[in-house]
Amino acid sequence: MDSDIIKILQENENCFCNRWHSKIVNFKNKFFIMYTKDISDDYFLNRTLINENLDFNLIDHIEIEKTIHDLIEISNAKKITLYLHINSKQSLLEEYLIKENFEKIDEVMGL
Repeated sequence: MDSDIIKILQENENCFCNRWHSKIVNFKNKFFIMYTKDISDDYFLNRTLINENLDFNLIDHIEIEKTIHDLIEISNAKKITLYLHINSKQSLLEEYLIKENFEKIDEVMGL
């Protein structure tokens, strides 16, 4: 039941953020990028979401690095900052990225 409520809240949040975006990019069904250059420094509205069905094998760092490399290439090509939103199921990915010197900006502790 709680997971259903959380899923509905996440869908509402993403729907709200979609209204602000000039572009939505679905990259190889791995991740979705929503951004607008008008408000480019807002990490709530400008978000990159990893496909929930995508599992990372954290033992195989090459797989993670390929995905992150793709994100960096898009960021450089479009001249935008990508803010990766990581859900609770991807906490190991978050730990890996922090070890690789990615910066954690914010954490939502509750509603």
